[in-house]
Amino acid sequence: MGPSIGGRKKVTDAGMVGALRSAAQQALAEIWTSSKSLAYRARRRAATVALIACTAPLAYHAVFGHNGALAYHREKVESQRLADEIKDLQQQNAAKQQNIQALRTDPKAIEREAREQLHYARPNDVVITLPQQKPDQPQTAVAQKR
Repeated sequence: MGPSIGGRKKVTDAGMVGALRSAAQQALAEIWTSSKSLAYRARRRAATVALIACTAPLAYHAVFGHNGALAYHREKVESQRLADEIKDLQQQNAAKQQNIQALRTDPKAIEREAREQLHYARPNDVVITLPQQKPDQPQTAVAQKR
């Protein structure tokens, strides 16, 4: 141990130099760490900005592009509308096929069509014809102002 004065250790020049050296190393280490941290944060920010700059156009195209989500939704709605229209046309077609089959085989269906379209009647039927209204006359009575 070194010489002591009054119970205290005497600080020598070598000890002082060692303490200063260790303090300087710590200060340099903190500066180096903080500068590394600043550089790391700057690189991280730059990478984030670059990533956003690259993905923003892709995201825009994925939503608003020619084959994007909005176009997909429009096509899906159009497809559903066309499917409904096809179903309605198939039902109408089936009904007309049944009507055609009935007109080929059922005498009552033939008579009904003859009465409706050709205005035929049986020999003892009483036919009452109503005068047709002109299209320019209103169907309901309208009160006139005086």
